[in-house]
Amino acid sequence: MAFILNNLGYHVIVNDMSENRELGDIVSLDDFNTDIKTYRNVDFNFSGEFLQGYDFMINYYDDLRKKVLNDRFDCIVLNTSVLRSDLEVCRGIINSSKSDVIMIIRDRTDNCINRKYISKYIITSANLLKMHEISLDFYDKEYQYMMDYDGIGKIKYLSENYTNVLIKTICSVTGKGQGSVKKAIKNMREGRIFDNRFLE
Repeated sequence: MAFILNNLGYHVIVNDMSENRELGDIVSLDDFNTDIKTYRNVDFNFSGEFLQGYDFMINYYDDLRKKVLNDRFDCIVLNTSVLRSDLEVCRGIINSSKSDVIMIIRDRTDNCINRKYISKYIITSANLLKMHEISLDFYDKEYQYMMDYDGIGKIKYLSENYTNVLIKTICSVTGKGQGSVKKAIKNMREGRIFDNRFLE
């Protein structure tokens, strides 16, 4: 999502708030001693503090149970599995949040519980703005595993379902039209980078 937002012309930071700074394995280059690493014009922050001055801030947590998101944001996007334990954590965050929330439920299979059940029996807060589901896809998972071992490479493939959810979510948080977001995704897949730093 960070690279798509960058290709829409936004200045984006990803804050790694995990205990062991897990994203460092994905974007680590040679600058191991710096708190900020820039990759494809997106800043990755490993300082443990939130930095200001960006259009969009994406926060990565390894365990949401340790964090209560009760600060005021324009919008919170929660990316979660369909496991009940993860949904329960999301329920706590949504119920205590002062912000609108978009929830993305990934790796859903045909026979697991669906969005209707979740919204009726698990997540019932009015703070939940939208809920999207991403079906389990072999190639999506393969990319996830490849990034875990080899870092972020070119993302040439994303399933149609995954792509559509990204488009809807980014349209919701930016107010951009689908045509602009689709173009940004196309540029991301082709490895293009929107360099907005010369404007600073």
